[in-house]
Parts: sequence; structure tokens; C-alpha cells
Amino acid sequence: MSDTPSSPAPNVPSDMDRRNFRSGATSPVGDFEPFEDEAEILGDTTVRDEIYDEEEADGEELFGDNMEADYRPAPHLDRYDMDDLDTEEYSDISQADRAAAEAEMRRRDRDAGVHRDHRDLFYDKSDDEDDIPRAKRRAAEKAAEIGAETETDTEMVESIENLEDTKGHSIKEWVSMLGPRTEISNRFNSFLRTFVD
Repeated sequence: MSDTPSSPAPNVPSDMDRRNFRSGATSPVGDFEPFEDEAEILGDTTVRDEIYDEEEADGEELFGDNMEADYRPAPHLDRYDMDDLDTEEYSDISQADRAAAEAEMRRRDRDAGVHRDHRDLFYDKSDDEDDIPRAKRRAAEKAAEIGAETETDTEMVESIENLEDTKGHSIKEWVSMLGPRTEISNRFNSFLRTFVD
């Protein structure tokens, strides 16, 4: 048996059918103007290229042929000035002394209004006094977020005009339902915000 069939399979379009289908499926080509010449729009680019080359030459070249020059020895620059060096010997301090010194520096910086980088991120600061205001602020922000979420949830519940109408429920059941409970809460909040003595 041969691999090629003697006749095409039924319902299979021929190459000619495909070409005719494609030509009918595409939009006709209109009389469009050719693309605009970039030189006409931007003007003479040689002047701009020269200005760009001049600007580029102004700065220090960091990469290229002179890059190795950064690594050549410069003995006059490679020595430290002995007047600027701290050669005093320091004794080791305990963890508690270090923590106390860092806390004192943080207090000093905070009082001076200086914000230091968090270089001490790897130290345990759970017992620091500085964390108390941050913790309070975070708690207040979280409470505000929760309050905002509950406000959006309560806005979704329809307001009840006649709260006294229990609709056949006992008062205990009526007050425990979401709609009336939310309405009572909203009215109480409104009272607290607007009541003037």
C-alpha cells in the first residue's frame, strides 16, 4: 500500500480554495499615502547628531579603552593620612552596654529630628522604647482599616426607616439580625458625632 492516497479526502479544501478564501476575507487595499519621511518631520538630523556627539564628549568616559586606567597604582592616593586615623584601642563591650548605647543614640537622633537608616535591622528591638510609638501607630492604622472595612460592609446593608417595626419578630431576634443591628449602630454613631450639649 502506498502512503499517498489516490484521491483527495472529501471535504478537504485544496490550495486554490484556500487562496480564494483568503483573498475574499481580507480588506481591499486602499490608496494610502506612503509613510512620511522621518527626515522631513524631524528636520536635518546631522546637526542634532553633532550636538549629541559634543554633549557625549563632555563627561568622563567610564567604559572603553581607558577603563583599565582606574586600576593602575597611585601611591600618593593609596596611603591614609595618619592624622585622620583613629589608632586608639577600645575594649569590648557587653551586649547590654551596646544595646543601651544604641538606644541612647536613637533617642538623641529622634530628639534632634534625624532619621537614621535601619542599619540595626538584624538586632532584636522588641524591648526598645522606640517601638512603642510605632506599635501604637500601627495599631491605630489597623483599627482605621478595620473601621473602613466595616463601614463599607454596613453601607451595603439597606437602611431601615422604621426601626420600631419588628415585622413579627421578637425584639431580641430583631435586634440580633444584621440589618436592624447595623441600623442601630449607625444611628448611635450619628448621635455621638452630632449631639451638642
